[in-house]
Amino acid sequence: MEIKIFWCRFNKYYAQKWANFLWKKENSILIASCAVTDNAKKKFIKEIKQQVKKWKHIFLTWCGAFVKNWEIDVDWFYSTYPELKEFKNKITLLPENPDNYSKSLSSQNFFSDLKSLQTSNSSDLMYTKGFVIVQLGCDSHCTFCITVKKRGKHKNKDIKEIINEINEMEKKWIKEIVLTWINLAAWWLATTNQYPNPYFPKLLKQILENTSIPRIRISSIWPEFIENSWYEILENERILPYFHLSIQSWSDKILKAMGRHYTRKNIENIITNLRKLKKNIPINIWADIIVWFPGETENDFLETYNLAKNFNITKLHVFPFSSHQIWDTVPASKFPNQVPNDIKKERERKLIEICNKNYEKLVKQTKWKTVKVLIEKDNSWWTENYLKYESKRNLKNWEIYEVVF
Repeated sequence: MEIKIFWCRFNKYYAQKWANFLWKKENSILIASCAVTDNAKKKFIKEIKQQVKKWKHIFLTWCGAFVKNWEIDVDWFYSTYPELKEFKNKITLLPENPDNYSKSLSSQNFFSDLKSLQTSNSSDLMYTKGFVIVQLGCDSHCTFCITVKKRGKHKNKDIKEIINEINEMEKKWIKEIVLTWINLAAWWLATTNQYPNPYFPKLLKQILENTSIPRIRISSIWPEFIENSWYEILENERILPYFHLSIQSWSDKILKAMGRHYTRKNIENIITNLRKLKKNIPINIWADIIVWFPGETENDFLETYNLAKNFNITKLHVFPFSSHQIWDTVPASKFPNQVPNDIKKERERKLIEICNKNYEKLVKQTKWKTVKVLIEKDNSWWTENYLKYESKRNLKNWEIYEVVF
């Protein structure tokens, strides 16, 4: 079977699980949908319309299929996306986790032999990196976000389960794990509204002490959870010199309207402290940014632009604000001063342009340094600070080699 994945690392994590269930299903495709914006919804709808011509059956899962809190409601789905109703007999809606499939599929004509596939394992791992989910859901109710509705309340994953999962991945030749999230840094807190967080560094310490996986990459972190106790553990050589911050804006006015719990000064301090780590190799910092949020003036945008420029952010995941006109709604969709479309593209272009320049600067800073590269399945080589290394040498996939960048 074939797999098509939209967006987040959650989708990649559970796609591997579903592949182990469904890999014997011939002439079928698994589509991992996303509903983070109306544009994302349109993309997976378009994808289904194209793929239904090629495949006998489509398995659809993740946020586009969920009514709320991981629940699946077939009638809701086809009333929300009526353009797919004609393909109903060729589509099966799946829950996120195949371990829970029996709870969500009683209303569908599901393949009767799925349970017999539960003990089967695909012989081919989909990714060189192992995605490890440490928590689920969110309680924060940011005014732009639909995730809290789709994925439910914050839940923590037990430390023993996390450790066991990492050790099992290493047995399958995985050399790098990516700790991932809805709100990763809230691990072991009672709610995602409790911050800062002294527990996440303890999770890292337990992983370092109880696993031998050589590369640990941390996915998107919300700034309000980071405190001084983090930095010592982040210095460990197994924790990679790449950090991804969920910033969203650098304007205090916009951050307050978004319902975020930090200020531009907090962000400045965090980036400054991160830059002091890992003296042997330049730090690579990415960020999530929402542009065109209601009320965002040119000055507000310039504050965010200057963050990317002055603090050398090498890549932005630029999300256009979505008012979610397709079924879902978010509070900010009713805010005044929505940003006109003709301004949106120009602001996005400027942000991408400055990040490309910063990326080239980081490449130059890394030049001639000794780095360790992980070779992925397509023979692409990735450094610890997440730069792609170009080489014509044909070395073994999924191994780590020391090279001069």
